[in-house]
Amino acid sequence: YVEGDPMYELERIIEGVARKYAVQNYGVDREDLEQELWIVAVEKFLNKVDDPSEINFRLFARCCWNRAVDIYRYSRISSV
Repeated sequence: YVEGDPMYELERIIEGVARKYAVQNYGVDREDLEQELWIVAVEKFLNKVDDPSEINFRLFARCCWNRAVDIYRYSRISSV
């Protein structure tokens, strides 16, 4: 994707959130987390709009953050 394209923005958000919350010590790989966040993108946003430019990127980032924190917390609890 190229800069300015809505899909480029989604990809940047997903990669940023995954980079921040992927922790090897708890078994959360960055690539796996990115895949989970793409699922959020498709289920909650891309299936519901005709044009990706209609997506509220702040809301999208918040949903990705929430999902990443859920996965991080679950991984932390299950590793104890």
